[in-house]
Amino acid sequence: MRDERGSLIGAVESFTEWTPTGSLEARQNKLATYGCLDPVSGVLNHGMTQSHLRETLATFEEHKVPFSLLCVGIDHLEEIGQRYGSGAVAAILRIVGQALETNLRPTDFIGRWMDNEFLAILTECGGDEIAFVGERLRKMVFQERLEWWGDRLPITVAIGGTHARQGDSVEALLIRAESRMQRSIAKGGNQLTVRDEDEAGPVED
Repeated sequence: MRDERGSLIGAVESFTEWTPTGSLEARQNKLATYGCLDPVSGVLNHGMTQSHLRETLATFEEHKVPFSLLCVGIDHLEEIGQRYGSGAVAAILRIVGQALETNLRPTDFIGRWMDNEFLAILTECGGDEIAFVGERLRKMVFQERLEWWGDRLPITVAIGGTHARQGDSVEALLIRAESRMQRSIAKGGNQLTVRDEDEAGPVED
């Protein structure tokens, strides 16, 4: 907007949200064709996730590019299966898998790791960022619900995380992340744990 002298006195900018749905769906279809996706949750399967983890660790060792791991376990999934059946379990795995994938960056990886567990590989994410990412994912899953035969089932996850350290192996990384996830489960679930009890300080790892 300009006045009678031609001077700029105001401006309006319009924003439209754009999501590359077509590209994402095309990529998912290709990965499914190659057998890289878990058919229940729709995210990467165990083997593909393991390959990405090895590759990311190798990049860290050679170039020191930081990364972190989050082990995400679905709370009370076994009890839900006993009460509502395998269909409800599959539906929850799909909901959680898609919620995690949607709320991670395109450069991150999320895969189904165990029956009730997902593994997130957070590239270029160090120890000072992992707590923020983990808490955001926990909150996003907490907002999800499953409508199942008249019941509205809440969905929560227990998360444990760690960042890569010099000299780490794949096994060492997984042990730290999974042990912290177990501590979150022991606290009742719907928790995030990213450091051990004997560690102190503001950095969560």
